[in-house]
Amino acid sequence: MYNKFILLTIATILLLSCEKVNKNLISEFKESPEKTINVKNRITEITTDLLIGFGEFSIIDTLLVYNDFASTTDKGIHFLNKNTFEYVTSTGYLGRGPGEIISLGANAVSPDQSVLWVDDHGNQVRWKFPLDSILKNEDFLPQDKVPMNPNFFLKEYEFLNDTTVLGIAIIPLSANSMEMAMAKSDFRTTQTEKFGFKHPDIKDRYETYATSKLSIKHNIYINCFERIDLMTICDLDGNLIKAISSEQKNNETHDFLIHYFKNADVYKDLILVSYMGKEAAIQEEGKAPEFFSPTKLLVFDVDGTFIKTIEVGYQFSSFCVDEDNERVVLFFEDRENPLGFFSLKDIGL
Repeated sequence: MYNKFILLTIATILLLSCEKVNKNLISEFKESPEKTINVKNRITEITTDLLIGFGEFSIIDTLLVYNDFASTTDKGIHFLNKNTFEYVTSTGYLGRGPGEIISLGANAVSPDQSVLWVDDHGNQVRWKFPLDSILKNEDFLPQDKVPMNPNFFLKEYEFLNDTTVLGIAIIPLSANSMEMAMAKSDFRTTQTEKFGFKHPDIKDRYETYATSKLSIKHNIYINCFERIDLMTICDLDGNLIKAISSEQKNNETHDFLIHYFKNADVYKDLILVSYMGKEAAIQEEGKAPEFFSPTKLLVFDVDGTFIKTIEVGYQFSSFCVDEDNERVVLFFEDRENPLGFFSLKDIGL
């Protein structure tokens, strides 16, 4: 009996120790006026005749791609020259016909920059859009597709190699609930499995809500958690490099109206991440809810050391880094012209 008690005690100690993060891998940042640069007056508007709504950016070859999730036209994917912002073409017919997209999701760029894979949650497939076909034929309709697993699918992902993708998966728990997890998937077979480090502070399904960013150059991926004050940097084997939060974090109090880390991108040897740390919505009695987006980017090095805050001065719901042109392109929620950019070179990055 005594031996059983000793074994149980040892097992408990081991279990508890496994649930703690090595303190050397924990980093807390503190913003300050001395480490903040305001770029509100440095925003350059991108002029286009496109009428676009909420969406996401990506870059393929020399093109800036915008997935318009609230499209008012018959196509949902728009292409601009990333150097000049001149309109090039649009693709991705929206509808229920052959090769049309019922519900536009994320896209992913093939490793050789020749194909744009586009998620269609309505048809539960990923459509193949070869870049040369898009540019040659404005009426292009895809025929090749890869099925999606509705019980465990990646909502966003990037290619590790020609056949393997890494990203955030959605796991339905019921008809109206889900959780998210970092996952790796075979793009050909759609076989998907959970992958990598899971922080012990994440206990509720809402706290799993996250986005990810992959950097093969730096052998890392980044997880940005929306409902908990946490960003993790891991190597491509899934091992934690750094767990990052603000000095003011209070992950014991669960106010899910407060949002934290939103989206990340990589620029040279730096990580840029949109961050709120405040309420993302306000609901007053008798009024429609008012929603808010980030107004700033936090800058870290790829090892997780905090560098500075970039205060944009306007609310933006999506952004991407154009490293070749050393700038950040954003979609604004509170400017008459929703598209704009600012130079990273001009602020010393």
